[in-house]
Amino acid sequence: MRRVRALNNYILTRRNGRGFTQKELAFLLGCVHRTKVSRYELGIRLPTLKTVIGLEIVLLTPLAKLFAGTYAAVREEIRPRAQQLSRELDAKPRTKAIQRKIDSLSEIIHPLKAKKAA
Repeated sequence: MRRVRALNNYILTRRNGRGFTQKELAFLLGCVHRTKVSRYELGIRLPTLKTVIGLEIVLLTPLAKLFAGTYAAVREEIRPRAQQLSRELDAKPRTKAIQRKIDSLSEIIHPLKAKKAA
């Protein structure tokens, strides 16, 4: 089965789905010009945290879905560090605090297992 690569962001898709123009979305986000929205859609510019929250509110789409490609890339960058930290903690005596950390890291390393268990 071929894996489909996610776009870095789905702002344009969601904006069109909601029927907003770039100018209207820019207005709702408090931007003066629509060019900011265009740059976000094209991936030329990364929005601020405040703008990302605004996009999530206006486009009714969670961050993880709105920025699916970027979200997946960051997750993959974190995974090897989580594995390394888990191995380091695994070598220490098991306390409740250590076990809690290992459990949290396991959810990062194996996200599908964590979702099935929930």
